[in-house]
Amino acid sequence: MRTFKLDRGLLHAIACRIERGSSLSWDEVTGALSSVEEVRTVLFRPDFVVGPVQLLAAVDYAARAFRTGQNVARSFHVESFLFAAVTNEIARALRMFQPSFSEDFLYAVVVAENPQRCFEALSSLEERGASVSSFSRDEEAAKRLIKELNISERELRATRASSLAEAVEKCVLSRMAIIFITR
Repeated sequence: MRTFKLDRGLLHAIACRIERGSSLSWDEVTGALSSVEEVRTVLFRPDFVVGPVQLLAAVDYAARAFRTGQNVARSFHVESFLFAAVTNEIARALRMFQPSFSEDFLYAVVVAENPQRCFEALSSLEERGASVSSFSRDEEAAKRLIKELNISERELRATRASSLAEAVEKCVLSRMAIIFITR
């Protein structure tokens, strides 16, 4: 897995898929992730996650919003949900992305000032028996997101993407930028 720079290089992040396994609770997963100092993790419900770029961009915008005082939510993870859902409506963002801890897997973005801390948090999680892996774009999630966000055929065509998931991802990224700029 690879780290990405967020918030103009001030933060580093890894987007991943976490499967807790049958013997591990989500409380134990969050405990393992928070056991490493200076690491924040945002867990996302998978239904509307088109791909890792969507989540990394959402967390990036959330970090910038907090740094510049433009945040709508009081917590970092809810601010990340707002950008992932391209809305300023907290209830809608929570409905779309707040994790249900009955899920077998969730998507996560692990964030720290030091990239090594991100890897340490994931190693701590794997030591406890969770499976951590990278993931790619999801066409089915893209179809759900088209309906949820009322993305038009015209908007999708304008992206000139090679797949439906890529087109939806580009639409979502454009909308995130607009939300950030208009705050």
